[in-house]
Amino acid sequence: MSSKCKTHENEIILNNIFHIRNMCFFTNSVFFVRLQQLYSILYKFYMTKIQLNSKSIARIAAIQTIYQLGNSQNDSDVETLLLRIIDFYKDKDVKNDHEIHRDTNMKLKPSYSFLKELVHYSYENIGEINEIITSYLIDDWTLKSLPKLLLATLQVSICEIIYFPDTPRNVIINEYTDIANDMLDLGEVGFVNSVLDNYSTARLSK
Repeated sequence: MSSKCKTHENEIILNNIFHIRNMCFFTNSVFFVRLQQLYSILYKFYMTKIQLNSKSIARIAAIQTIYQLGNSQNDSDVETLLLRIIDFYKDKDVKNDHEIHRDTNMKLKPSYSFLKELVHYSYENIGEINEIITSYLIDDWTLKSLPKLLLATLQVSICEIIYFPDTPRNVIINEYTDIANDMLDLGEVGFVNSVLDNYSTARLSK
């Protein structure tokens, strides 16, 4: 498991998620992603699924939020950041800012209630979640040595397994494996799938 070019490139994408037509939401932040690049990731989901549902988009947005919170030293940033992300998806001009799939009628509308719950449960229980992730690390790997995007993906996905029991485990595993496949290195995708499968199986056996 290593941090390679694909992971690095996608961390750059997530670090610039609020960049809309070269304008920034925050004047004192380094958290900006080009809108076109975000659409490129989401378009892959659109092309591989009959319908890109609101929960799929919410999961991506939750990873985006937790990832960026991991780069912040201010606990109060969670509400501000979450509101900014919601505003981003509600922006009336968003649908006019993409070019690669103008004829697909693709809509970026996450389940806002699900997004808020997923972010809050992940953030408020990050200690417990990190302990679970640590239990699956081998050799000299630590949370600090994990690529931040990989860590955020694991944090949100494990949160959903724990705190959203009504969602079938295979749905959670498949969703986050698909997301990881478009954002992480191949070895990291396998690691995400393995951790989620093993952890969800262990929970069922209790």
